[in-house]
Amino acid sequence: MLLTVLLLLAASCLPGYALCRVLDGSADRVRKILLTPALGLLLLFGLAGGLLYSNLWTWGLMSACVLLLNAFALAHIQRKVTDRKALTPWQALEAAMHGEISAGEETTLSEEANTQRWFQSHRRPLPFVIGAVVALSCLTLPFLQTLPFGVDWIGFSMLSGQIHATGSMNLPGTNEGFWTYPPAFPALAAWIQSSLGLSSGQAVFHLGHYSLFTLILGIGGAMDRQGAGAQAVMAMGLGAGLFAKVFDSGYPTVASQLGLVVGLLVLLRPSSTRGKHHTRGFILAFLCVTLIHPTGAIYLGMLMAAHLVIGLRLDEKYGANVQRLLVTSAFLLTTAAAIALLILAPRMLEASVFAEYGWQGGRPLLTYNLLLLIGGAYAAWRLRTSVEGMLLATWFAGVWVLSGIHLVEGLEQIPILSLLSYVLYSMGLHAFHVPLA
Repeated sequence: MLLTVLLLLAASCLPGYALCRVLDGSADRVRKILLTPALGLLLLFGLAGGLLYSNLWTWGLMSACVLLLNAFALAHIQRKVTDRKALTPWQALEAAMHGEISAGEETTLSEEANTQRWFQSHRRPLPFVIGAVVALSCLTLPFLQTLPFGVDWIGFSMLSGQIHATGSMNLPGTNEGFWTYPPAFPALAAWIQSSLGLSSGQAVFHLGHYSLFTLILGIGGAMDRQGAGAQAVMAMGLGAGLFAKVFDSGYPTVASQLGLVVGLLVLLRPSSTRGKHHTRGFILAFLCVTLIHPTGAIYLGMLMAAHLVIGLRLDEKYGANVQRLLVTSAFLLTTAAAIALLILAPRMLEASVFAEYGWQGGRPLLTYNLLLLIGGAYAAWRLRTSVEGMLLATWFAGVWVLSGIHLVEGLEQIPILSLLSYVLYSMGLHAFHVPLA
């Protein structure tokens, strides 16, 4: 497990650090440490999934692309701009954080920089120590056993082994056929398998737990921008949903929530402070998440929808640039809907709405997230007048409404609903954990 962590950190730190600087120019060293592993891993997933989807995956080409990605990231990090007028928005914010731009030059930047400096100077060590324990606990199981619990990992390891051997998910022999499954997770696991000489089961096991580890760190980093980084990590420890999903080896579902780190960084801010670089980062995250698992894209889309609903209700300060996001949202959602309707849904013509574990917005929600639900309800009430509180409450409500798909179990002749029910069949474990935390 230690070698897997070191390999993934070595491959992803520079790209993750570069993306962190673009998405959050106000980040200091602590926040960058929290955000870099999650953002870097998300980019690796996107790279691996893109190569496999293009039928170009080989260990050599994947390794070369990782090196190229790191070279681009290093060039981006080392790029210096001496002309202040030529600064990009995130470089200008970095300059403001270091006092190089005065209030008279750019009021909005200086206000944001002052706010972030105040948050960073008022961090308390003890919550971060507790948060570190919560995050590190995600890595303990692979040190204690060789293979995971559950049964899902068997399918993932078979796909990973097939990619390792042939560069595709084509099944040989008596199992001849092709798996319809997002390519990113098994493709990256296959690269780890080839790089470290692990079995496919071990590679899947290690990658799944590392994904949860970086997700928790990333959520902490994203919420640190609101002054609640350590508190968010501790809150993640109050829920059992994502931990149970990883324990049951549902790794791609958990890994796909890495996109929420970008979503919270980009969307949990006044629209007037969001630039084109944030929109581009959001689009990149959405594409990477789609290659990992559709659940992450659905939850990220619901966060985007909540932002639009709240933004359209607010004044110019908070609602500015909403039209730009509306266009971006329409493009992303239309593309996702087209893929679902034209490619995936027709395969569900003979299937009815599926609810193996019942209504996920009822008992499963309470079973795995009761403490978070109580705390979240209290926080939503206390923050009901704040933009951030309204946005997060609307996001949770939208995800909960999606669970209603399981109340029409057995409904036939509507392939898109059948597809949605299969994708969200166990959402009680993974859908509500991050929004409530």
